[in-house]
Amino acid sequence: MSLAGQFVNLLAALLLLIAFAMLSQRRILSLIHLFAWQGVTLAISTAIVAYTTGQSHLYSRRTLYVDEDSWQILAVDCYDSRGTLYRVQEGHVINFYDVPAIWTALETVYDLSNGRYLALGLDNEEPRSRDFSQKRTAADYTTAALQRRGVR
Repeated sequence: MSLAGQFVNLLAALLLLIAFAMLSQRRILSLIHLFAWQGVTLAISTAIVAYTTGQSHLYSRRTLYVDEDSWQILAVDCYDSRGTLYRVQEGHVINFYDVPAIWTALETVYDLSNGRYLALGLDNEEPRSRDFSQKRTAADYTTAALQRRGVR
């Protein structure tokens, strides 16, 4: 196995260790730091794989439009290697006032180069699309609670 392959395997093992460390965290700040390290590790491994295989990402740049209240990504502009707008992605949300929350009801991807689109998440014919009746507390997300729900 090449040196790059061994390094990618090492980073994969590191990702797994970080994921296990995230499960055991009780403080949100520690969890955020581990999440950031996980992102850095994933970015490094992706860059190594792309460099060694000679592949580049489909999009040279993406612009994310985030809702200021819910922090959900509602639209994305995707640019190709020439820097021109290639695809537009939209997340159409519905407001559940009684929860309160907003949730994606429809996701669309428009391919501007050939005039095609893809619509995902259409659930208007489902009898009940979202179930918010289950009440959760912080105790449901402790290590002990997760171990009780785990399957071996």
